[in-house]
Amino acid sequence: MIVTSLLALLIPLLQAPDDHARAVVGRIAFPKAEEVKAWADKGPEYKNVVEIVLKRETWTAAVKSIEESLAPFADEWKIETSLTEWEGSHPSHGERADKVATVKFNMKRLAEYEKKMIDYRRQQEELKKKGKRIAWKVPPLKYDRLVAHELVHVIQGTVKAPDWFREGMASWAGADPNYVLSFLYNNDALKEVEAPLEGDDLYGRSHLFMIWLEKKSGREAFKKWAKATILEGGEVKASLEKILETTWEKIAAEELTWSTQYGVKNRPKKD
Repeated sequence: MIVTSLLALLIPLLQAPDDHARAVVGRIAFPKAEEVKAWADKGPEYKNVVEIVLKRETWTAAVKSIEESLAPFADEWKIETSLTEWEGSHPSHGERADKVATVKFNMKRLAEYEKKMIDYRRQQEELKKKGKRIAWKVPPLKYDRLVAHELVHVIQGTVKAPDWFREGMASWAGADPNYVLSFLYNNDALKEVEAPLEGDDLYGRSHLFMIWLEKKSGREAFKKWAKATILEGGEVKASLEKILETTWEKIAAEELTWSTQYGVKNRPKKD
């Protein structure tokens, strides 16, 4: 089963990366034009969000980047994206069960956030006229980075893996500094990446682990790790031990030391 699945995923790589990325996006079922218009007509904050999260160039760039750094998208996957609303703080959600995948955006959460951002931009323009500016301690959430984040969850599918692996890899691919800096701002001390965390703290701490891994072994390590775990079903920690040729205890200790030092240097200052 694993061999067959692996072959199915490797076949698309025979195409040029740009061509295959466009082909993947071309097969995605996006919301119908009338539905998109209905959301956009709800107000400028909705319109702004819709224009960003449904931009095809963003999806194509995300697919290409993920295929180059993690694993390919299989041609037989049926991916659907939707604009919807649900309670909670999560701005988006992505998942895949076998060949069926969904990526959805929480318009309730995103529109509320964007409404505040519109006000901040207005303030920023007024301050600019006076020679002043707004200085962000933690940079705002980047909606376009959510696309790559959720598409990694599509790649991951139902792989058995801890949350820090799943969310850390997705956050690393999304490359939004908001997660890490928000985590550092809210946490003066770091624990090992396996320590229980929830919400944004989980994203930020696990993203920090992935930044360390890239600094240590480069982006190629992620492709090897994704192959060993997502494609071949290997255990997360054992697979990384093999790639880095050391024990998990040493990996965890080295990463914690590095991330603690990173936090000291990059933690946003509180008033």
